[in-house]
Amino acid sequence: MTSKTFLLVICLAVTLGQPAQVRGKNIGVDIVGGTETKPHQYPSIVDVRRFSGSTTYHNCGGSIINEYWIVTAAHCSTGVPSNYQIIAGDHNINQVEGTEQQRQVLTIIRHEQYNGLTYENDIALMKVDRPFQLNEH
Repeated sequence: MTSKTFLLVICLAVTLGQPAQVRGKNIGVDIVGGTETKPHQYPSIVDVRRFSGSTTYHNCGGSIINEYWIVTAAHCSTGVPSNYQIIAGDHNINQVEGTEQQRQVLTIIRHEQYNGLTYENDIALMKVDRPFQLNEH
């Protein structure tokens, strides 16, 4: 392989291997073409809720890492910790099932190079006030 061909292959790999960037902030709330899972099929999935006055609303999803920590997107955690509530063990966020575990967020750690315009490094950790009961829900 000539040095020009090698250089061309490297340039193509670097150019085509770049992560896609989100241009706009209008990210949909639905998963297009998705199907509903069986109840509690994925017990590590959580509902990241945000306070609006005395009520909360669904803000984003996240995943339990261990009893105290979840991972979510940085764009879902731009407020102060007291603005967020985490619900684990919930299959349908519109009804009470009796399996929900409600926790308050104590700490938020966003990626230090998170960019709110391009969504690069869009990852964050949230620490909750009490441990999750890690079970089948």
